[in-house]
Amino acid sequence: MQAACLKMHSGLRAGGSAPAGRPRAAPRRAAGVQVKAFFNFMQPKTAAAGPAADPRREELVEELIAAASAKAASREQIEELVKELSPLGVKNPVRSPLLWGTYEVLYCSQPSAVGGPLKSGAGPVLFPGQRARQTLVQPDQLVNEVTFAPLGFLKGFSRQYGEIKPLSGDTFLLTISRGELNTGLGTQQREFDIQRRIAIEFLDDTLRVARFLPSEELADSEGASKDEILFVFRRVEGEDAGDAEEDEEEDEEEAAAPKLALPQLFGGTGKTESLATRAERQVQQQQRAESASAGGTRQRRAGGGGTGFLFAGLGKSVEEEEEEEEEEETPAQQRARERAEAAAARQREQAEKARAAAEAREAAKQEAEKARAGASREAERKKAEAEREAARKKAEADREAARKRTEAIREQLAELGDELKEAQAAAREAAKDLADTRREFAPVLRQVAAAEAAIAEAAEETAAAVAALGEAAEGRKAAEGVLKAAQAAAKEAGAALRKVAAR
Repeated sequence: MQAACLKMHSGLRAGGSAPAGRPRAAPRRAAGVQVKAFFNFMQPKTAAAGPAADPRREELVEELIAAASAKAASREQIEELVKELSPLGVKNPVRSPLLWGTYEVLYCSQPSAVGGPLKSGAGPVLFPGQRARQTLVQPDQLVNEVTFAPLGFLKGFSRQYGEIKPLSGDTFLLTISRGELNTGLGTQQREFDIQRRIAIEFLDDTLRVARFLPSEELADSEGASKDEILFVFRRVEGEDAGDAEEDEEEDEEEAAAPKLALPQLFGGTGKTESLATRAERQVQQQQRAESASAGGTRQRRAGGGGTGFLFAGLGKSVEEEEEEEEEEETPAQQRARERAEAAAARQREQAEKARAAAEAREAAKQEAEKARAGASREAERKKAEAEREAARKKAEADREAARKRTEAIREQLAELGDELKEAQAAAREAAKDLADTRREFAPVLRQVAAAEAAIAEAAEETAAAVAALGEAAEGRKAAEGVLKAAQAAAKEAGAALRKVAAR
């Protein structure tokens, strides 16, 4: 279950020592009525309709039940089956009416999470025959219960009571507030402050798969696991659902009958011998159930009984033990034995189904691997053929492209050759025309040459005349300078004469 059941030593400290004498009938009756209410709520109503039939889902459900019920359950295999089943369950399971009901725990990835100390250490030895259940009652109640048989013949249970609060369509918050532990000699109450976040990964009319999601933000008086925990629950209906009521009725009958205190178990009275014989018979029944579940035959020690070594002088022959079992077996013990045998048969059947399913999966896996290998080889062969075909086509395409390029070059060369021939012919025609033109215009050319020579000569004469004019201009400038100097000298002579005349 999502929260560890009552820790025995903590419960004893919280509730004090168990009463050794006869328990009070009234409290046991009240407890029986209270718990029966949790199991009777399903009687007036039929279970809610599950999802539409799906052969694949039904096959996976059977495989998951077989795998979860096997003694050596493989978490990897169960996780794989849950992963395949998750999309095939009802939508929004937290809001589905299929959520409510009584379930037995088929598998838990962390066994100590179902029963706490009852599942670890000496717990399975001191409290054999453990059976874990979980009941969800509308609108928001949840009960975790582990029943067991202390010392092999007493009846005990550990229960936790909590409330659930939806967080989403597939997740709810579980709050456990109280619990009780009954070891067959008394009941201790205890308060809790535990919160768990639970995700429903699959739900139909047969199975419920839940996962505990660790969170450091949630309160936990017992210390929560830091790892995710996977649970597989199977719905309990019909005859199995009635077992809980029978257990409660037997608890009430035993509560009304006188019980012996612990010291009497090892005293010397006649009742002690009767209880010892009863304990021996219970252990033998348990051994037979375990032998039947393993497929073996029942074995006994010669002259000593099943566990006669625990009580000196109580050894009996096999015939006496069988006669005593037939004579002294009570209806409750017969029902317990029948349930154990039925459970062993179911376990053998489920183990056989799990083995067959595992063999089928292994064969399918091998076939799939062979198919994948064959497909891989075929794919590689096809790929190689495709590559060769592509290379051949590419080579052909390259050759065709080269041929076309060669033809195009040849055509271009031919066109260029034709154009060259035409150009050469045109050049020859132009040279011929030039020669004819020269012959026709030779006199004119000679006249032009003479004219050009005359023009050149005239140009030379003009240049000489220009040079002479330049020299004349220079002479004129020199004469003008001499004249200006003579005029200046005359002015000075006149001035001198005037000065002389003035004296």
